[in-house]
Amino acid sequence: MQMLFQWEMSQQEPAKLEAKFWKGAKAAEQTRAFANQLFEGAVHDSKALDDLISQHSANWRLERLSVIDRAILRLALHEMRASLESERGYLALEGAPAAVMERIGPWGSLGGETAVLSVLRRQLDPKEVLAPGRFL
Repeated sequence: MQMLFQWEMSQQEPAKLEAKFWKGAKAAEQTRAFANQLFEGAVHDSKALDDLISQHSANWRLERLSVIDRAILRLALHEMRASLESERGYLALEGAPAAVMERIGPWGSLGGETAVLSVLRRQLDPKEVLAPGRFL
């Protein structure tokens, strides 16, 4: 959380911020790796996460949220998606502006089995009679 806050305030390269942060902070190597992974992912996806936050922030512009609130929301959304994908689960967006869907995709990262299922569906239902327009 502290690294994400510092990044928001300074827009420094994540690797530099990590190096500075860990000079003064103590943690086991596994904890450091996990924290760095979350931080780097939230920074990498920040634009898409901000769009998602903005879409669901009724009566609040993103800039009106405090820096720490934005960091908490970014980290939480990134971690939800990352933990689902690491357990081979999927996060599906039911609705979002087209720009958000293009950046993060409605389905997240799909595994290799999706390609196999798509081929099977095209063979078994070439006219798309069953559930037309569906992803698979």
